[in-house]
Amino acid sequence: MVRIHAGEPIAVNSQPCCVLTFPGNLVLSAERMLAAIQAGIRTIYLYGSAAQCITAFLNRERQTGRNLDLDHWIKNNHNPYMQVSGPAFAPYRIHVFTHSCARRPHIEVFKALLKGGRTE
Repeated sequence: MVRIHAGEPIAVNSQPCCVLTFPGNLVLSAERMLAAIQAGIRTIYLYGSAAQCITAFLNRERQTGRNLDLDHWIKNNHNPYMQVSGPAFAPYRIHVFTHSCARRPHIEVFKALLKGGRTE
C-alpha cells in the first residue's frame, strides 16, 4: 500500500514499492536503464512538450518569486530534455500535462504509474 501525500492510499498488489525522484536533468544511460529493468526497477520520466515544461517552469518561478528565466531553463534542461524526447525513451515517459497545459493531479499520475499505464 502506498500513501500519496494526504491523498487516498493505493493498493499495489502487495508488492513492496517506493518512488525515488531526481533532478530533472538526470538522464540514465542505456546501460543503467537495462540494468534497472533486469533488477525489476521501473524507471519513468515525467514528461511534457517543451512548451508545456517551459510554461510550467516560468509560472512556478513567478509564483515563488525566484523569477528564474527562460535562459536558465535552457541552460539547465535543454540537453537532458532532448535526450529524454528521443524515441528510445518513449517507453519510459509518462505525460503529466493536460491538453490545456495544466499539470495533471499527482494522484492521477501516480495511479497511472502503478497500473503500468500512461496518462496520454
